[in-house]
Amino acid sequence: MDTEDLSKRYMEKYNELAAKFEELEISNLVEKLNNAISRSDMAKTNELYDKVLEWNARVEKLSGAKIALDMQFSYLRLPSPALFGVTFDGEEKIWKFNT
Repeated sequence: MDTEDLSKRYMEKYNELAAKFEELEISNLVEKLNNAISRSDMAKTNELYDKVLEWNARVEKLSGAKIALDMQFSYLRLPSPALFGVTFDGEEKIWKFNT
Protein backbone atom coordinates (compact mmCIF):
# COMPACT_ATOMS: atom_id res chain seq x y z
CA MET A 1 0.00 0.00 0.00
CA ASP A 2 1.39 3.40 -0.90
CA THR A 3 1.73 6.32 1.49
CA GLU A 4 -0.84 8.42 -0.38
CA ASP A 5 -3.49 5.75 0.15
CA LEU A 6 -2.49 5.33 3.80
CA SER A 7 -2.69 9.09 4.35
CA LYS A 8 -6.08 9.26 2.67
CA ARG A 9 -7.48 6.43 4.78
CA TYR A 10 -6.10 7.98 7.96
CA MET A 11 -7.59 11.38 7.11
CA GLU A 12 -10.97 9.77 6.44
CA LYS A 13 -10.88 8.24 9.95
CA TYR A 14 -9.66 11.53 11.42
CA ASN A 15 -12.51 13.44 9.75
CA GLU A 16 -15.00 10.83 10.98
CA LEU A 17 -13.69 11.36 14.52
CA ALA A 18 -14.02 15.14 14.17
CA ALA A 19 -17.60 14.75 12.92
CA LYS A 20 -18.44 12.38 15.80
CA PHE A 21 -16.98 14.95 18.22
CA GLU A 22 -19.58 17.45 17.02
CA GLU A 23 -22.39 14.91 16.69
CA LEU A 24 -21.93 13.56 20.23
CA GLU A 25 -21.41 17.09 21.61
CA ILE A 26 -18.30 16.04 23.50
CA SER A 27 -17.58 19.60 24.67
CA ASN A 28 -21.02 19.72 26.25
CA LEU A 29 -20.53 16.27 27.74
CA VAL A 30 -17.32 17.40 29.48
CA GLU A 31 -19.08 20.48 30.84
CA LYS A 32 -21.95 18.33 32.14
CA LEU A 33 -19.48 15.92 33.74
CA ASN A 34 -17.71 18.74 35.59
CA ASN A 35 -21.07 20.11 36.73
CA ALA A 36 -22.21 16.68 37.97
CA ILE A 37 -18.97 16.30 39.91
CA SER A 38 -19.35 19.74 41.49
CA ARG A 39 -22.92 18.85 42.56
CA SER A 40 -21.75 15.46 43.92
CA ASP A 41 -24.30 13.75 41.67
CA MET A 42 -22.60 10.36 41.56
CA ALA A 43 -25.19 8.66 39.34
CA LYS A 44 -24.85 11.32 36.65
CA THR A 45 -21.07 11.50 37.14
CA ASN A 46 -20.73 7.76 36.55
CA GLU A 47 -22.98 7.87 33.49
CA LEU A 48 -21.04 10.74 31.92
CA TYR A 49 -17.68 9.27 32.92
CA ASP A 50 -18.58 6.08 31.03
CA LYS A 51 -19.30 8.17 27.94
CA VAL A 52 -15.94 9.92 28.31
CA LEU A 53 -14.22 6.53 28.54
CA GLU A 54 -15.98 5.36 25.37
CA TRP A 55 -14.99 8.54 23.60
CA ASN A 56 -11.37 8.31 24.72
CA ALA A 57 -11.24 4.72 23.45
CA ARG A 58 -12.12 6.02 19.97
CA VAL A 59 -9.46 8.70 20.21
CA GLU A 60 -6.84 6.21 21.42
CA LYS A 61 -7.61 3.78 18.62
CA LEU A 62 -6.91 6.44 16.01
CA SER A 63 -3.89 7.66 17.99
CA GLY A 64 -2.48 4.14 17.77
CA ALA A 65 -2.90 4.19 14.00
CA LYS A 66 -1.11 7.54 13.83
CA ILE A 67 1.79 6.26 15.92
CA ALA A 68 2.16 3.25 13.62
CA LEU A 69 2.14 5.49 10.55
CA ASP A 70 4.56 7.98 12.13
CA MET A 71 7.01 5.20 12.95
CA GLN A 72 7.24 4.17 9.31
CA PHE A 73 6.46 7.42 7.52
CA SER A 74 7.30 10.36 9.79
CA TYR A 75 7.34 12.73 6.82
CA LEU A 76 3.56 12.41 6.35
CA ARG A 77 2.81 15.03 9.04
CA LEU A 78 -0.66 13.75 9.83
CA PRO A 79 -2.82 15.62 12.37
CA SER A 80 -3.02 14.13 15.83
CA PRO A 81 -6.36 12.98 17.21
CA ALA A 82 -5.02 13.60 20.73
CA LEU A 83 -6.58 17.07 20.83
CA PHE A 84 -9.98 15.36 20.92
CA GLY A 85 -9.02 13.37 24.03
CA VAL A 86 -10.48 14.21 27.42
CA THR A 87 -8.23 14.14 30.49
CA PHE A 88 -8.53 14.92 34.16
CA ASP A 89 -6.51 17.90 35.36
CA GLY A 90 -5.50 16.97 38.89
CA GLU A 91 -4.39 20.51 39.67
CA GLU A 92 -7.60 22.23 38.67
CA LYS A 93 -9.72 19.16 39.55
CA ILE A 94 -11.67 19.30 36.29
CA TRP A 95 -12.04 17.27 33.10
CA LYS A 96 -10.78 19.05 30.00
CA PHE A 97 -9.32 18.48 26.54
CA ASN A 98 -5.71 17.64 25.74
CA THR A 99 -4.36 21.00 24.70
